Amino acid sequence: MNTYFLDACALIALLSGEKGAENIKSLIQEAIDGKIIVKINQINLLEVYYHICKIYDQNNANQAIN
Repeated sequence: MNTYFLDACALIALLSGEKGAENIKSLIQEAIDGKIIVKINQINLLEVYYHICKIYDQNNANQAIN
């Protein structure tokens, strides 16, 4: 089974609807369907969390990470 590692920019693009968001959405759906494995390291996840906190607030960041 293929494993993909996401970086912070990929998730931020997905959450912001930027170019490439559909590609990331597709990868995540494949992972949900059990076809691939998708991982992200803690540092990149924290970058996404921080980005959401800056734009919105901590509550929205918590929801997005969950």
